[in-house]
Amino acid sequence: MATSCCRSSCKVVQCSTLWLAALGASCAGSAPPSDVPTEPTVLPGETPVTPAPGEAPARWAPATIASFEIFQFESAAEFARELRPVEVVTLELDEIEAAGGRAISDAAHAQGTRVICYTSAGYEDWRDDANRFPADARGSGICRDDACRSTWPGEAWGDIRRASLQAFLGTRADRAVAVGCDGIEFDNMDQAFNATGLNISVDENLEAALKLAELGHERGLAVLAKNTGELAARLAPVFDGVFVEECEALGECDLYLPYRGKLVAMVEYDAGCRARDWAVCNEQDDYFDEDGR
Repeated sequence: MATSCCRSSCKVVQCSTLWLAALGASCAGSAPPSDVPTEPTVLPGETPVTPAPGEAPARWAPATIASFEIFQFESAAEFARELRPVEVVTLELDEIEAAGGRAISDAAHAQGTRVICYTSAGYEDWRDDANRFPADARGSGICRDDACRSTWPGEAWGDIRRASLQAFLGTRADRAVAVGCDGIEFDNMDQAFNATGLNISVDENLEAALKLAELGHERGLAVLAKNTGELAARLAPVFDGVFVEECEALGECDLYLPYRGKLVAMVEYDAGCRARDWAVCNEQDDYFDEDGR
């Protein structure tokens, strides 16, 4: 994630040995329809939860974590070789599909690691399904400076109010279920607070973001927000956690206190990382534990 680009569109983490995949890959196989019941993964030591008839599928309910990892990989063998013993790993959905699908999540689950699939709510021209992104939901470019545009020229905001985009992201959630992801992380949801060309109000932004949480929950997935600190107090009761970028550098960590007791994955980039131990820099600390500080 290049630090010269705007933080909502950054993709590559260069902090010690961790990095977030930036390149797309082809989709391997078709996903099941969203109304097909799925059995949630139960890791060793957990108690399975069976939903009552008519209820949404049981899902993983993440709490505070001690460790997580984000990295790029091209094969199941590389994934198995490089994955550290962490509680949570965040991976690109289409990388999982290209590298082995459910075999990837199975390998993570075998060592007690939960899998969160990353997806953007915006348009990215390198994705395998970019040609199916709804034209009526596409906004202006996400990057706001030349350095970012030179690295990520093919990104644009998506209008998450649109039923067409919600259906598109629902299909991606189906794909996440198909490859065994425990959760899904929605990036670029903070349209009301950026120059998107979409003319979306704060209330509209909130309502649409909550619908994304609902579509993930309907499929038995935990749902994480990405940043969106301005709406944290209203999203935290519904979302299962949040992935936060550079809140210490930006002086924004307090915005995310409503997520206390849930999964809060914190990342600080470049200089902030080099000045600190990576485990402190990239992993949730007790600032967001239920007891707090």
